[in-house]
Amino acid sequence: MRDEYGDKSDILDPLDMFPSPYISAMAKIKKPVLFIHGLKDSIPVSEVETLYNAVSGPKEKYIFENSGHCDAMYTSDKEDYENKVLAFLDKYFIK
Repeated sequence: MRDEYGDKSDILDPLDMFPSPYISAMAKIKKPVLFIHGLKDSIPVSEVETLYNAVSGPKEKYIFENSGHCDAMYTSDKEDYENKVLAFLDKYFIK
């Protein structure tokens, strides 16, 4: 149950009972990984953080304030999104 501050530490999270297979899969990736997430997405940022922290290879993460799920190209985040993706590709893949 949440207290007045939003703490829900006494609630059992079903994900704690059934660990995600994606976490162990992410730990095996050695290639560069780019995480892009929108704050207006229904998926919580904490899930992106968990996957990001599991990656052992090169990684970058960008959280876009005005974007939802897969729509950064269509929001006011478009220019920043494009710049981040192009910089990532240039850094790791374009030689």
